[in-house]
Amino acid sequence: MLSPWGPSGSKQNIEIIRNILTAENAWIWDEVSNNPYFRMLGLAERFIVSCDSVNKIGEALFTGKPTMLYPLKGHGSKMERFIGYLETSGMTRWIDDSLPNWSYERPNSTLTIAREILEHYSRFTLKRPGLRKSGM
Repeated sequence: MLSPWGPSGSKQNIEIIRNILTAENAWIWDEVSNNPYFRMLGLAERFIVSCDSVNKIGEALFTGKPTMLYPLKGHGSKMERFIGYLETSGMTRWIDDSLPNWSYERPNSTLTIAREILEHYSRFTLKRPGLRKSGM
C-alpha cells in the first residue's frame, strides 16, 4: 500500500505516482468514493512507512503487523526521538532487502495521552486559581 496523501503528499508527487502506476499493477483511489485507507490497513500483511508522518507510522503500528521504516532526510529531532523509541521497543525495523515477520505489543497510547492532558490541565489551573472556582 502506497499512501502519498497526507502532509508530505504534494499534488505533484501524487501525479508522478499516478503516471508510474498503471491499472495493470495497481489500484489508485479516485479521491471521490469512500476512502479505503483503514480497510487497506486491515488487509495488509506488513507496512513500509516513510519517516515523515508520525500518524502514518502510528496507524500502521496499531495494526500489530510488521512495520518497516523508509528513511527520509530532513525530519527534526522530535521525529528522531519517536523513531528511536520505536526501534528500541522492537516495534519497527528499517527497510532492507528482506521482508521479515516479527511481533510486538500493539501500542495503545490513549491512557498515556489522557494522563498527559490531565497533568497539563492541573498545572494550568494551579497557576490560575479563578478557573478552579468557576468549575472549568
